[in-house]
Order: sequence, then structure tokens, then C-alpha cells
Amino acid sequence: MKNRPPKIDTREFSELVKMLKELVPHYTPVWTGSDKRDSGGALLKIFSHITDTVVNRLNQVPHK
Repeated sequence: MKNRPPKIDTREFSELVKMLKELVPHYTPVWTGSDKRDSGGALLKIFSHITDTVVNRLNQVPHK
């Protein structure tokens, strides 16, 4: 049985979205980030998806 290398970053998509929503009041006090149907919420999800893809690729590095 092979040992698997440890993950470099263990965050997942839902954790990334949650983390970004917690940062919203600090950077944009006017926008609450609570409405899921506004363009800001869409941008948060797009950014989280891209970051999740980067994290998954980064975690594959130890295999190489």
C-alpha cells in the first residue's frame, strides 16, 4: 500500500465561499453580501470556483 502525500491546501469550495463572505464587510461595508441573486454573489462563487481549481491542481504537485 502506497502512502499518499499530504495535501498542501485542504480548503474546499464551500469553505472558500464562506471565508469570502466573512471578508465582505471588511472590504466593502456598503455591500452586505447577503443577497444570493446579485452580481457580487455571482462573482464570489466564480472566484471560489477558480480558487478551488487552483487548490486541486496544487494538491497534485506532491504526486509528481
